[in-house]
Amino acid sequence: MSFTDTAMLILSTTITVCYLSSSIIFIRSALILVQVGYFFLALYTGLDQLGMKAILILSVTNSLINGLKIVQYYYENSIRCLPKELHDLYQNEFNLLSPKEFKLLYQRAGKEERTGELISANKTFENLMFVLEGTPVIRLQKGKIIRLTKRVWLGEMSFLRDEVTSADVLTEPTKKVKLLIWNKYDINELQKKQPIVIEKLRYIIANSLAEKIRYSNTLIESTFT
Repeated sequence: MSFTDTAMLILSTTITVCYLSSSIIFIRSALILVQVGYFFLALYTGLDQLGMKAILILSVTNSLINGLKIVQYYYENSIRCLPKELHDLYQNEFNLLSPKEFKLLYQRAGKEERTGELISANKTFENLMFVLEGTPVIRLQKGKIIRLTKRVWLGEMSFLRDEVTSADVLTEPTKKVKLLIWNKYDINELQKKQPIVIEKLRYIIANSLAEKIRYSNTLIESTFT
């Protein structure tokens, strides 16, 4: 068996072994190395030999394609894939998601400014909201209110537990809040296509809800004492 035949057998076997890996980045990186091997093998054998020009061209093409895919993967999973105005929001509130996952979630959201009633008590789940700007309030019995901090979730209890909403949430008179809004249809569609995004979102909201409950309990105690 000639050196060229032996080298091609080794390179072909290496490709087969590479595909046993579960890491797409490892596979693509290994394929680039194998294609480099084919490139130099074609030069060593001589481009005048049958099929060597085709091997040379294919090795360069495959290397470029896999290299671009690796760059694309790291770009989509780095904060650079997000507009600069979203960096702070992502890092502070949604960093459990990858930048690519956050981008998918953000693109599904409606962006609105609202005033007045935002959430009505004892309603089935319709919208999940995240407050970007402004401070909505929870209306308690006898006209008492609790002012929420900005960057809080609204409708999260009914989203997590699939139950009716537990309280009235509204803005103060003449004041507006800026919201990200996901309706039930958007969430269901994202659940079908990217279930991991919704699972991570549930975890983010659960953590935020725990902080919100502690904050609300403190304010309730101070209100009635």
